[in-house]
Amino acid sequence: MTDQIQYKFLDLSGYMFSGKSAVSDLIREFEGYYVTNYRFEFPLIRNQDGIMDLEKALVDDWSPIRSDVELKRFLKLITKMSGHKKRLFSLKEEELISWNYQQLYSDKFYRYSMEYIESLIDFKIKAWWPYYEMCETFHEILNRRLKKFVNIFFNLLKWHGLHN
Repeated sequence: MTDQIQYKFLDLSGYMFSGKSAVSDLIREFEGYYVTNYRFEFPLIRNQDGIMDLEKALVDDWSPIRSDVELKRFLKLITKMSGHKKRLFSLKEEELISWNYQQLYSDKFYRYSMEYIESLIDFKIKAWWPYYEMCETFHEILNRRLKKFVNIFFNLLKWHGLHN
């Protein structure tokens, strides 16, 4: 006899009028199941840079470069979904976009997500690692270079005694 898998979550999604709400209503009829509003979806599993992509990079097709890049991309997705760093003005897209999951999940979404990420990491090394830069967007590159320029500028001011 084969072992049966006990599923605890059902990720139900649909496109346009494919019948998602009908299936949600059907599942709602059974005891022991919680069904969210038919408009709500939790795409962290299947979104680009979500858990499925993370699993592929860490398990199915592991390399130091792919795993590092995908962990950073997953963290960026978590930051966007949580909305905990949302700002009105920023050069980082993850600070401009928010799905407010932090509020939806009683201020626990980001903390639990970070605990999950930390549980996947075996070791960390502080060293220059150029591979993530290849995946950076134009805005990320611009932001990084602007910060570098500002630091150089303020260091020059300090060196010349023009700034505290």
